[in-house]
Amino acid sequence: MKKFYSLLFYSFLLFSYGKITAQDIDIPVRFAAGNFITGNNIRQQSFQKQELQVSLFNNNYYVLVQFSKLPSLPVQQNLRKAGLNLETYIPGNAYLATVSNGFDFTKAGQSGIISINIIPAFYKIDKAFTGYRQTGNMDGQLLMAVSYYTSVNRSVVIEALLQLGALIMPTKFLETDVVFIRVDTGKVNAIAALPFVSYISLQSLTDRPLNYKSRGKHAVAALLSPSGKNLNGKGIVVGVGDNAEIVTQHIDFNSRVINRVPFPFSFHGIHVSGTVAGAGLLDPKHNGMAPRATIVSQYFSDIITAAPTYVADYNMVVTNNSYTNAQDSCAGSGAYDVVSNYIDRQMGEHEKLLHVFAAGNDGRNTCSPYPYGYATIKSGYQVAKNVLTVGSVDTLYAPAFFTSRGPVDDGRLKPEIVATGYRVFSTRHALGYEFSSGTSMASPIVAGVATLLNEQYRRSNAGAVPQASLIKAVLCNSAEDLGNPGPDFTFGFGNLNARRAADAIENNRFFISSTTPSANTISVPAGARRLKVMLYWADTAAAPNAAAALINDFDLTVVAPGNITHLPLILDTTPANVNVNAIPGVDRVNNIEQVVIDNPAAGDYDIHVNSFALPYGPQEYIVTYQVDMNGVTVEYPFGDEKLVPGEKEFIRWNAYGDEANKFTLEYFDGTSWHLISDTVPANAQSYEWEVPVTLSNDYLIRVSRNASVFSDQSDFSFSVIGQPLVTATVPCEGYVQLSWPAISGATNYDIWQLKADTMAIIGNTTSLTYIIPGLNNTTTYWFGVSANSGTVNGRRSISKSVIPATGLCSLTVFDNNMKAVSINAPVTGRQFTSSALTATEQIRFTIKNLDNAATSGSYDLYYKINNDPAVMETVSTVIAAMGSIQYTFATTADFSAPGIYQVKAWVKRTLDTQVLDDTTMVTVKHLANALLTLPVLDDFENALTKDYIVKTIGLDSIDRVDFNANTTRGRARTFVNTGFSRSGNKAITLDQFPVGALNTDSLWMTYNLGNYSGGQQLRLDFYYKNHGNENHPNNKVWIRGSDTSPWVLAYDLVANQAALGDYKHGIININDVLDTVLPAQPLSSSFQVKFAHQGFTSANLPDPVLDQDDGYTFDDVGIREVVNDIGITRIVSPSITGCGNAGSNTVSVEIKNYSSSTFINVPVYYNVNGGGNVMETIAALPPGITIHNFAAPVNLVLNTDYNFNFWVNEPSDTYNSNDSILNYNFRVSPVVSSFPYLQGFESDAGSWYSKGQNSSWQWGTPAKTIINKAANGTKAWVTGLTGNYNNNELSYLYSPCFNLSGLTQPVLSFSHIFRLEDATPADYTWVEYSTNGGVTWTRLGTNGGGINWYNDPTGKHQWRPSLRTWHVASVNIPTTGNNVRFRFVMSGDMAFNFEGVGIDDIHVFDKALIYAGTPITGITQTVSGTNWIHFNSGATRVVSMNANGDDLGSTTVDVYPYTGPVRVDYNQYYLNRNIVIRPANQPGTDISVRFYFTDAEAKSLLAANNCIICTVTRDPYELGVTKFSGTVAQENGTLADNAGGVHTYILPANTEIIPYDNGYYAEFPVNSFSEFWLNNGGPGGINPLPVNLLHFEAIKQAKKVLLQWSTENELNADKYLVERSTDGILYSVIGSVTALNNNQKNNYSFIDLQPAAGLNYYRLKMLDRDAAFRYSPVRRINFNNAGDDITVYPNPVVDGKLFIASSASAERALLFDAAGRNVKSYKLNGSYNTLDVSSMAKGTYQLKIFTANSFYTQRIIIQ
Repeated sequence: MKKFYSLLFYSFLLFSYGKITAQDIDIPVRFAAGNFITGNNIRQQSFQKQELQVSLFNNNYYVLVQFSKLPSLPVQQNLRKAGLNLETYIPGNAYLATVSNGFDFTKAGQSGIISINIIPAFYKIDKAFTGYRQTGNMDGQLLMAVSYYTSVNRSVVIEALLQLGALIMPTKFLETDVVFIRVDTGKVNAIAALPFVSYISLQSLTDRPLNYKSRGKHAVAALLSPSGKNLNGKGIVVGVGDNAEIVTQHIDFNSRVINRVPFPFSFHGIHVSGTVAGAGLLDPKHNGMAPRATIVSQYFSDIITAAPTYVADYNMVVTNNSYTNAQDSCAGSGAYDVVSNYIDRQMGEHEKLLHVFAAGNDGRNTCSPYPYGYATIKSGYQVAKNVLTVGSVDTLYAPAFFTSRGPVDDGRLKPEIVATGYRVFSTRHALGYEFSSGTSMASPIVAGVATLLNEQYRRSNAGAVPQASLIKAVLCNSAEDLGNPGPDFTFGFGNLNARRAADAIENNRFFISSTTPSANTISVPAGARRLKVMLYWADTAAAPNAAAALINDFDLTVVAPGNITHLPLILDTTPANVNVNAIPGVDRVNNIEQVVIDNPAAGDYDIHVNSFALPYGPQEYIVTYQVDMNGVTVEYPFGDEKLVPGEKEFIRWNAYGDEANKFTLEYFDGTSWHLISDTVPANAQSYEWEVPVTLSNDYLIRVSRNASVFSDQSDFSFSVIGQPLVTATVPCEGYVQLSWPAISGATNYDIWQLKADTMAIIGNTTSLTYIIPGLNNTTTYWFGVSANSGTVNGRRSISKSVIPATGLCSLTVFDNNMKAVSINAPVTGRQFTSSALTATEQIRFTIKNLDNAATSGSYDLYYKINNDPAVMETVSTVIAAMGSIQYTFATTADFSAPGIYQVKAWVKRTLDTQVLDDTTMVTVKHLANALLTLPVLDDFENALTKDYIVKTIGLDSIDRVDFNANTTRGRARTFVNTGFSRSGNKAITLDQFPVGALNTDSLWMTYNLGNYSGGQQLRLDFYYKNHGNENHPNNKVWIRGSDTSPWVLAYDLVANQAALGDYKHGIININDVLDTVLPAQPLSSSFQVKFAHQGFTSANLPDPVLDQDDGYTFDDVGIREVVNDIGITRIVSPSITGCGNAGSNTVSVEIKNYSSSTFINVPVYYNVNGGGNVMETIAALPPGITIHNFAAPVNLVLNTDYNFNFWVNEPSDTYNSNDSILNYNFRVSPVVSSFPYLQGFESDAGSWYSKGQNSSWQWGTPAKTIINKAANGTKAWVTGLTGNYNNNELSYLYSPCFNLSGLTQPVLSFSHIFRLEDATPADYTWVEYSTNGGVTWTRLGTNGGGINWYNDPTGKHQWRPSLRTWHVASVNIPTTGNNVRFRFVMSGDMAFNFEGVGIDDIHVFDKALIYAGTPITGITQTVSGTNWIHFNSGATRVVSMNANGDDLGSTTVDVYPYTGPVRVDYNQYYLNRNIVIRPANQPGTDISVRFYFTDAEAKSLLAANNCIICTVTRDPYELGVTKFSGTVAQENGTLADNAGGVHTYILPANTEIIPYDNGYYAEFPVNSFSEFWLNNGGPGGINPLPVNLLHFEAIKQAKKVLLQWSTENELNADKYLVERSTDGILYSVIGSVTALNNNQKNNYSFIDLQPAAGLNYYRLKMLDRDAAFRYSPVRRINFNNAGDDITVYPNPVVDGKLFIASSASAERALLFDAAGRNVKSYKLNGSYNTLDVSSMAKGTYQLKIFTANSFYTQRIIIQ
């Protein structure tokens, strides 16, 4: 039940005990979990300080303090001085409080304190934990929010949580008293027991759009009309938190967007933004609410967390937020949580900022105990007290079917207002408009109007910015009441009416005060229909575990003439009564109250405000009032609209009085009034009307109430005339021709062009074509046309875009036309560099003949520099039609002095009538480059705030700096937002915008170091912020001695970058870099530094938490000279790679003395893993390099992480930045040098390990919905064995080291499965490799560059979308280095998270592709010994065999690839490839076979659908092997003739499917050869056997043989025929056992009492009731030797134990791996032995057992 019941109980308690004094009443403290009765221990004198002991931490008690009444501010101040600090208010006169251990508790009662208590854990734990189960699905998205006392240091809280095993989850909610964690729910009570923890709750932080314009409907037309309010939002900044980059997607946002979204476009975000502030530049009919406002476009709730920055930088005053981070459905409804607290707190700190939120689209849910649709407001943001929450109505003012409704959990009213959210027409990507529905579409209407109200207030108040509380109050109070009279939980206070809200502000119908009690008098005229008075205050943020969110409580009353008191309307929040009409009463729930008086009498009304509870002292509040007069108000058309004949428009109006009478609608066309309808229903507010064809500028609409005096017409006239349909063409380079059909009645036409953020008239014509001259031939232009008829001005056409690149120039207007194209020289240069300008610069000028005929005669060319006289030269050079020349003036110019030169050049030719393209201009700078005296520091504070997107030599006001961009996506910004710079406000940020392909740009800085040409020691220091960058090759810093020298790599930005959002101090030893390059480069007057960035997207947040941006910010770049410099240049040992470092290692450092002097007794230090410092003294440190070996080595342990710190300490050293190498980290790993390498992770993690941010990687057995098994065996590496990967995860699964030097072309193959967030933005995974053991990393492979390698549809080198079954992934490894590592990367954002990634069967080998051609027969090899023998076709692989010590002799392999439909036999699918093997000698033991098949064949099998009853294989790893032994003629490439032979099925459990390059191989054991196929064995994975045969064993006993077998899944079994053979070919039946035929595990046995002498072969013929049959594997018993029969079981080995039973005493056993190497020896004794094989890796082995008389070999599989 909801929390408001405790309020009702409290009221009942107070009024039920009239005879009990107030002092005796236990006032309940109202927590969300229930009422806490404190016991009044101070008042009752039962308080014992020792009872608080468990709440004591760091000498403070963290407690709950309750008062008899709310303490005044002086009382609170006195308590603070005494050591008791009140923090968060809890309803019930209580506060969370920090009490010093020295506080005098005996005096507590003197301050009104009645109780001091520890808060029981019950009240500190979210009730949502009851029944909550941590799973791998949607619940996995929930974090736990730990709220703590504000007096505690955050780091202390984090440390305590870490000690309890919590994983700290970084979020963007930094300025809160909350830490977000993940932890097992079993730890919740322990966390709640921490003294300083006030609450622990479940919290979702995943933002999701609420999917699911009506200017006239909400009276916005009156605000936008030039004759009305003439508002448009210009100069007002509104934030839009959504999921789209909107700048490049629609011209309606042109020049008005501050983009902070790093992702591509999304429909939702573009649509929402267009409703808020689309300008209608494309189509003037579809502008948004505030069409000239500036938009800060940010990704979802980043607009909230970054709001303080945007308020400071841009004065942002409104945000729209059409998303939620709550859980789905009812679980995510109504709760005031830590996010609600966060946003209320922020709005309290930024009182001008109003956040507008969509209420949610859960109106079709039933959230018990409430009726259908109610109590569905989304939790979190939407429930906050001070935001404006918006519901939705449809086009007929009814509640939209999807809109969420109140109440919220504590009974408060939400939504407060509604707007149209059904079929809203707004901008979409690809330059269009589209309908969309949802409260997402209603909220931006209100946000846009709030923006206009800000503009209205500023206009009326000398530019002052209004309080957000005022805007919210007037919007709510001026709303048109809908639904039940007064406020209700569906419509709130009603439907948005922008006109009335603006009138309230313009006419000052409000009071702002913090005084109570207060009284204000207003006058109500006669004829009023309704008086509405509203009280609103932006309330203090509440504790998330409080039962009620209300903190401050005021009371509103209105006294009418006759001393009649009116109370505000309140709603019954009892579930059964939520739709009951509001009634007058005292409101103790909401921070917004409204008094409504219907038909008020004329006279004075007194508005009274009294305070009921102000726990923190005075609180500002707003009172606003609205008088609705009887009458009709036409809202649309208001006036100045431009309508088009024949279009449908909705006439809209509001009306009060005579409300039973119908309406009459008329229009005036400038001449007379015409009836539209006189029977419009009495309750109507709109009417669809077809615009007449009569042209006029004086149209009006009139709406009259029938049989009434009430009537109204449009405030101003509007026009009706047709809208042109324009075509734009290019008749000639630099010209655009517009043409259009004639508009009826039009006498002339205005020509429009897009100028910055508006369409402006540039011309007028009476014809139907118009040529625009003088355009840039590479620029996109937008044009439109509107029709006029006398004073009638029509609507502009839909805009047309055109690039005037080329044309035929065949019109006569282009005869003799010559164009000034460009000034090509000189270009900007810099003093004392190779680009320096001289006193005799040549002026080069390109001109073009824009005529379809060659030039004749002469023409004059001119140039002019600044205000100097023009230079003219006459030229007669013939220029071909459409041709061009570059002319060099004979007269040179002097550019030698530093400065800015405006150079203009033009051409004059007789009869050239097109003069606008005759002139061109360019700015040429000669940049100063004075000789420098060091040190020099560039902090960029003098830079102009500007974005650079083209190559620029000399940025404005910072001449030293150049910007070089490869494309227009490259960008340098001198100011992004507050917080980007390291010092001051300016820094230079390099990034890419918009998001797209990998791109590089760079920053060049030039220094005149002519005074430092040799001998000095110079250091370049710089600081750079990491916005999230990968190891792209150009993320580096280069330097060079002069601007003509080659660049020399000096610094790797990625390898050294700091954590996300942090600055790193970069150091470059200039002399070292330039002196060691060949040839060495001396310093010069043009020394240069190049900082480069290579990435995909933009930098948007100063302190990013999620790695979703790219870019670097550079600041404080300086050069200085140093003396006596000693630095540690590198660590010689241990190796940073960690590869093979296990054991004893010398600690060795390289130190360089950069001076010319020898230093004596220089101390050098190191420590490891935080241990004590090891210090040694270098007796003499001469100039140059010295390698110092510490005396004692360190012992490093395999698979262990190490952190070393090294430093020197020479007191005379003036440059300390290079004295140390800190955080020298590595992991000691083994080096793999034997190949092929195959790691299946069955026995252990294989020396693979995980690290990173919020890592979820785990090794073990996966048990999830999709990743529910390993590919092979039972173990794999997975991002969470049972849950999802984490929010904000950037984690790595690292490999051991590989020495690939012996391989020719190494290949990485592995088994892969992944389920990620596939939306945009998405989560991603990829692989990286390192050639230096893990110091630097490079992404492995390219999109589509391998088998199932990287599938991101954007072309990025990463996986996304998901592939939800296990499959091979392979790529060539581009290195054969000896310290190679790999790492798998998982990158997740703060949005949805899913099961993530599974990795198994890591396979590294030398490349040999799988054969993929036509059938081949007769591939022959000799097979013997213990090595793998490969059967190839050319360089491609077909089959591999290992005789395991046997000798098969000459062996032939046939392979039969098949390209037709997937084949079917016995209701099973078979892979479209089979093999036939024929050895010269039949084996005496199990032989290992590898059957290779391609990924394409596997995919075809998985996609098969040509058999209705067949079971489709889920993944290739479920395949087993069907072995058919028939005649030679039958063993071929078809299934059709496989009759009469013997079928054997090798179970998937006995078949290993290994990822291999372009496919897989199936490895399996056989003891005879024939035709082999791959199939999955049907539903149970066991066909073609009629049952699932678990095991079949033959055990030799005295003169008899015991046969035992077990089965399961006997669904159609008949019997088992036991067959025996003496030659392994001809079998006879020796017995029969009836099948039990149930779906259980069944055990059977049979005894052969008369075995034959010598060899006996046994098999089972397993028959189904339908006569189908299959054979079991064959078992052999030898009666020639009485002492060597051996049984080995179980096989496969599943639990690390292997049992050997032998009839003779066994002596020893040898275990050989697949390569034939002896890996283990065992000493045996007696007939029964147990072998421990748990330490062996998963795989196939040969076990050789020796008895006293013989030996026995058997293949075993360890799983």
